[in-house]
Amino acid sequence: MKEQFKRILQMLIAAVAAYAAIFGCMFFFIQMDLLDYIKENYPSPVTLLLELVVALLVIAILILAIRYIERTPIGRFGFHWRKEETALLLIVAVITFVLCFAFTWIVTRMSGQSLHFRPFDVSIAGFLGFALIAKAFAAFHEELLARAYFMTKLANLRPWAAILITAILFALLHVPIKGMEMYSMLSWFFGGITYGYMYWRSRNIWVPTVAHTLHNFINELFLGSGGLSLLAQDLMIGGIEKTWYKLGLMLALLAATRAIYRTEYRNHEVDNIESKKIQPTYIH
Repeated sequence: MKEQFKRILQMLIAAVAAYAAIFGCMFFFIQMDLLDYIKENYPSPVTLLLELVVALLVIAILILAIRYIERTPIGRFGFHWRKEETALLLIVAVITFVLCFAFTWIVTRMSGQSLHFRPFDVSIAGFLGFALIAKAFAAFHEELLARAYFMTKLANLRPWAAILITAILFALLHVPIKGMEMYSMLSWFFGGITYGYMYWRSRNIWVPTVAHTLHNFINELFLGSGGLSLLAQDLMIGGIEKTWYKLGLMLALLAATRAIYRTEYRNHEVDNIESKKIQPTYIH
């Protein structure tokens, strides 16, 4: 019980450290009168650059805390790469794109509209490429905390218990920034289940990070508004419709992950990945 309490306390400290970095940046933005600019102009090259800077700051704080305060090698969280990861992430990209596009098409047809796409040119391609990089680092800092660190701390629990707990924590991590709206909470919870299961099966932090990045980026292309949207019109989609879409996406991605990683790991400790002949890359 004492050891479990210590693990929970360490998880809370890590979460507080991440939030301190985020709110520190927000306080700086407020002092510099940048917060209103970000809200009004997101996404734009400047706001995406600020998002990237914040993500890099949080990543640096988490890595320093894990490496030098807990004295834990970052490599234990899984930075290997195998053919299974390549196959899964290709499937994830296809499933996410197809389901998102199909959902967008169905919603527009049901509302009596037609899909209209914006003209595409080189400048838009460059902007989307930069946005993808910013989204990737933003996803990585969330996965490093919610999946790699939290799930390692809960490795003594049954896998589904650890996945459920980290999914709840993942949803709660969004509340101070984005508020506690029921359908959004459910979407974050479904995402937490999906990425947690991917991490448990792969023992690879890159898998949930890339899947998370693809989800956020592709959803911005079709369901977002502003500079990242490929559509010429803004779609009015209710929270319940998006929740059903996120539930369907979660089930599809869970099935794909299960199909790729057919052999379950009998030992669920991340520390024992060497026994599977996986050589993690340690960062010193």
